[in-house]
Amino acid sequence: MGDRLVRDLSTGELADLPEVVIRPGLGAPDYVEPWSREMGHWTRATVLDLPGWRRGGGRASPSTVPGVAAGAAGWLTETDRRDLVLIGHSSGAQSAILAALAVPDRLAGVVLAGPTLEPGARIDRRTAPPGARPRPAARSGPGHR
Repeated sequence: MGDRLVRDLSTGELADLPEVVIRPGLGAPDYVEPWSREMGHWTRATVLDLPGWRRGGGRASPSTVPGVAAGAAGWLTETDRRDLVLIGHSSGAQSAILAALAVPDRLAGVVLAGPTLEPGARIDRRTAPPGARPRPAARSGPGHR
């Protein structure tokens, strides 16, 4: 982005399904590469490494949630990505939410996987309106119907 290096890793080919872009938690993008490889069997999947940690700081974006979100939104715009599913995992979930709000026209959907949010951004399930309440994931396998 501009003069700042962004590391991304893509696998698979675009087909009839949307591309998947994964925003992992801060500092450790390698752990989501197996997800990316699996998703690459049915569409293009990209791991977006922001802020690009090197020597204790971000080199591709500021090492803050808003900085990473702006970096992700900028990358989506500069690479002309459209109609994709943005997945935010762990602390990457919060920056995925902010990036989605910045460039909603580029997204087909947003998935928050194991979200870790700062306390001020959390929803109290007891008082949240029904549409804002997290829904449990569907379970399958022995003992689940």
